[in-house]
Amino acid sequence: MKWLFYEKETNTRAKVMLIYYETPPNELLDGGNYITIEDIPEPEQVKGKSALPYCNPETGDFWYEYVDIPLAPEEQLKELQEQVNALNIAMAEIMGV
Repeated sequence: MKWLFYEKETNTRAKVMLIYYETPPNELLDGGNYITIEDIPEPEQVKGKSALPYCNPETGDFWYEYVDIPLAPEEQLKELQEQVNALNIAMAEIMGV
């Protein structure tokens, strides 16, 4: 059993802030903002995205939402260089070179 402690956004949507894989301390259980589920699926690995866990406090449903993460400077440079190369090829084709 997993305990998902959440921050409520609406009655049917809450961001999971903490996951306990063993019985949490009573101080946390007394707060009341948690649900329990049997299994937590693994998030998909999506390039340039980070998986944020969410749950529905009323139904116990669990899902991930994927948000953009900033590229590292090296990745930004590589992406820009690929764009420059593509533009150079397009310009050469236009000019008939």
